[in-house]
Amino acid sequence: MASTSSISGLVSGLDTASLIDQLMSLEARQQTKLKYQVTTETSKVTALQQVNSALATLAEKAAALATASTSGGTWGSLTATSSSTAVTATATGSALPGSLTVSVDTLATTSRATVTSALTAGSTYSLTLADGSSVSYTTDADPSYAELAAQINASSSTTGLQAVVINDGSAGGVLQIRSTATGDASNFSISDGTHTISSRDTATGGVAGVDGRITVNGVTVTGSSNTYANVVDGVTLTATAETTTDATVTLARDASSRSDAIKDLVDSVNNVLTLIGTKTAVSSSSSGTSASTLTGDSTVRQASYALVSAIWPDGGGSLSQYGVELDRYGKYTFDADKFAEAYAADPDATTAAFVGTDGLAARVQGVAEAASDKYDGYITNSVNGHNSTIERLNDRIAEWDDRLALRRTTLEKQYTALETLLSNLNAQSSWLTSTISSMTSSSSE
Repeated sequence: MASTSSISGLVSGLDTASLIDQLMSLEARQQTKLKYQVTTETSKVTALQQVNSALATLAEKAAALATASTSGGTWGSLTATSSSTAVTATATGSALPGSLTVSVDTLATTSRATVTSALTAGSTYSLTLADGSSVSYTTDADPSYAELAAQINASSSTTGLQAVVINDGSAGGVLQIRSTATGDASNFSISDGTHTISSRDTATGGVAGVDGRITVNGVTVTGSSNTYANVVDGVTLTATAETTTDATVTLARDASSRSDAIKDLVDSVNNVLTLIGTKTAVSSSSSGTSASTLTGDSTVRQASYALVSAIWPDGGGSLSQYGVELDRYGKYTFDADKFAEAYAADPDATTAAFVGTDGLAARVQGVAEAASDKYDGYITNSVNGHNSTIERLNDRIAEWDDRLALRRTTLEKQYTALETLLSNLNAQSSWLTSTISSMTSSSSE
C-alpha cells in the first residue's frame, strides 16, 4: 500500500505510487509463492484430518466388534423366544440351541396382614419374620396406626415389610402390612403379646406369600420369586401369569444381528476407501488432467492398501465362504445369505472369522489405529508434519512482510527525493529564464 508521506508525481507527472506498487509486486513474488504453499499445505491438512477422523471412527467400530464376547455376549448368546406371554426367557452363551416346554403352575406372591384391633398405649408390638427373627415397636401415649406404620416403614430395609393405613371409613382406618419380596419366606406375624395376627391366617384377612412353581420339560421347579435363573444352563425364565397350556421356549442362534454387525463393518471400511479414493483421484477432461488434494500422498495410499489387505486372514485363505469378498474396484462386498448359511453350519468358525484377536474386525482395527492413533499414527504424524511446514512458511512470510515494508519505504524515499530534485531544478530553470529575460530587456534599452 502506498505511503501517504510520498509525493506522487507532483513535479515529474509520473504516477510514482503506481510505479512503486508495481515494483513491490515484483519484489513480493517470492512471498506470493510462500502464501500459495501455505494454501496448498492447509488443504492437505484438512483432507488428511478428514481421512484420519474417518479411520479413527472405523477403529472404534472395529474394536467393539473385535472384542465382542463370544461366551456370554452378543455373539455367543442365543435368542430366546416364547410362544406365550406368560413366560419370558433370556439366554447366554452357555445355553444350547433347542426348545423347552414350560408351564406356570403357581406364581410366587407377596404376603399381607391386616390389623383392625385397637392399639394400646405404651404397648410393644413384635413383628416376627419367617426365619424366626423379630423386630419390636412401642406405641406412645396416644397410639395410632399412622405412628406404628411409620415405625414399620423405618425398619423396612431390615424386615422387608412395608405398612400403609387404609381409610375404610372407620375411626383410624386399618393397618395393612405387606412384604416387598415374594415366596414362602416372606410370611410374617405381628403380636402385642396377647393377640397374634399372621399373614398365613386368612380368617383375619391374611394373604400368605407362596413360592412359585413351574414345570420345565416335565420337571417341577420351585422358587421364591418368579424369575428362575439358570433353570437350564444359560437360560433364565420369568413367569408372569399362570398357564393352562404349555408354553414353548425356543433357543436359536440369531444370524440376522450378527449379519447386521458384519455389514456395518464392511460399509464402514468401504466409506473410508471411498473417501481416500476421492481425495487421491486424478480426473481427466478435454483440457487435460487434474489432481486431487492428496494425489500422490503415500500415507493415505498406505492406509487404503492395508484396509484392502485386511480382508485376508493372517494364516491364509479367504472370507468368501462367510460372505465377505473384494470386488473388482477394491471394495468389500457382503453376502448376507452366504453368511447365514455358514453361521448355521458352523457358528464357532464363522464367529472366529470376524470376532476375536484373529478375526477380520481385529485386523481392520489394527490397520485403522496404526494410521489414526493420536500419538503415533502415521497419518497423524503426516498431519503434524504439514502443520510444522505451515508454521515455517508463515514465519518466512512474516519475515518477508518486514523486508517488503522496508523496501517500500526505501522506494518512497527515492521517488520523493526525485520529485524534490526535479522541483529544485524547475525552480532554478525558472530563475535562469527570468534572469536571462531581464538581461535581454536591459540590453535592448
